[in-house]
Amino acid sequence: VLHFLPSHDRNLQLLVISILTEGVQVLAVCQDQLLPIVHLVWSPLVGRFDPGSDPLIVKRSFELLCVLAQLARDFIRTRTLSVVLPSLCKFLIDTAPTSRKKDIGSAYRFTQVYKLQRELLDGLGEVAIHLGLAEKELDNVLETVIPYLSIQQPQPLQEGCVKLLMQLAKLDADVVWLKLVHLLPGDK
Repeated sequence: VLHFLPSHDRNLQLLVISILTEGVQVLAVCQDQLLPIVHLVWSPLVGRFDPGSDPLIVKRSFELLCVLAQLARDFIRTRTLSVVLPSLCKFLIDTAPTSRKKDIGSAYRFTQVYKLQRELLDGLGEVAIHLGLAEKELDNVLETVIPYLSIQQPQPLQEGCVKLLMQLAKLDADVVWLKLVHLLPGDK
């Protein structure tokens, strides 16, 4: 199946990612077989997170990453933090202005970009917990998602951001608190 992941056929890529997502869950009880498969999956999977990739492919690849983060925590930690997380954060930063002022009736809510934004905001907290993000990585993620707290963002994105902040607070509540305090208007 891995040979078909780099395919240019979108439907084939989606099918392969679905098979891999289910397959690695089956191997969860067999670490000796799981980790070599994760190693083989990693390189083609990282290619799915490149800027300009199809948002649906990125969304499904992120679902696979969530499963891998749960099953192979330390094995993928460094690689995820150095390659994948910056790409996902860049996507969230780049698309935050696009989703501003998109109310309930907006067609934007039916786009794959919006669905990917929701998926990332809903899932990044679990990935952060499984990978045990340190203070610096947490700060980078917080800096990325803070724009989604804006009242001008669609409510589901705001709620996803709040959920993410609560999950990140489980890792280091002080870092989250400090970032949020700096958002408050002060008497300076």
